[in-house]
Amino acid sequence: MGAIEFLLTVVFAACLAAGFGVTAIASDPGEFLFAQLSFGAAGLSLASAYTIWLYKDEGAAWRQVVFGIVLVGVVGFGTPQALEWVTAHENGQHPEVAVRLVYPDIPALMLINQSDVVAREIKWGIILWNLDDPRPYAGNPNPAPDAHDPLPIPIQTFDFIPPHSLGGPQALFGQLEARGLVKKGNILVGSMFANCPTCARGHTAIVYIEYGKGGWYYDIPNMQSAGVLTPERLTTIEVQSYFKAVLSSVPEEARIPIGSN
Repeated sequence: MGAIEFLLTVVFAACLAAGFGVTAIASDPGEFLFAQLSFGAAGLSLASAYTIWLYKDEGAAWRQVVFGIVLVGVVGFGTPQALEWVTAHENGQHPEVAVRLVYPDIPALMLINQSDVVAREIKWGIILWNLDDPRPYAGNPNPAPDAHDPLPIPIQTFDFIPPHSLGGPQALFGQLEARGLVKKGNILVGSMFANCPTCARGHTAIVYIEYGKGGWYYDIPNMQSAGVLTPERLTTIEVQSYFKAVLSSVPEEARIPIGSN
C-alpha cells in the first residue's frame, strides 16, 4: 500500500469515527463520552496520517504543504468545535427521574424518566413505618423500650432508563409479608425518592398506604435534593406525631391515588 492509499484509508477511518460521534448524540443524547472519544479518535487519525505521509511520500512538497494547512484547519479548529458541540448537548440536557406507586393491593414502586436523555445509576428507596405494628428490627443493636423502626426495605439502584421510559415495577412487600411484618389493613406511612448522579433534580414523595386496600402519594414540588423524610427520634410517639403532621400538610386534591399501572 502506497502513502496515498494509506492516507485515504486513515482519512476514511477518521470520517467514520466522526460519524459515530454524530450518530451517538443523534440517536441517544446521553452518549456524551462515546461521542467525545469518537471525535478525538478522528482528530488523532488525521494527524497520524499526515505525519506518516510526510515521512513516506516522495511527491511534490507543495502538495504536503497544502494538505498540512488543510489538516491544521480541520484538526485544530474542527476537533475543539466538535467537542464543544458534545459538551453543549451534555450541559443542556440532564435526566430527571420521578417515582410513583402502582398496584393498590400490593404496592410496587415505578421509576419514570421524564427527560430526553438516558438516566443512569439511579438510586431509589422507600422508607415506611407500620403504624399498627411498632417495633425495632434486627438492624437496631440497642433499641429503646419504645423504639419504632421503619420496615427493612433497602435502598437500591437501577442501571439505566431510556428517555421517557419506565423502570420497574420494583416489588416492595413480598418478603415483608412472608415474614409477618405487614398484614392486610396495616397503615404504612413514610416517603420514597429517586435520584441519579447527573439528574437535574431528585424527587421525593410522601407515601400513605393502607396495605391490601390502596393509598396515595404526593410528589413534593421544588425539592432539589432527593431523600427520605424521617422523624428526629425513632420512638412510637415521635413517629406517629411526625407523620400525623406530614400527612395533614398534604391537600386532599394533591394526593395521587395508587394506580393500577
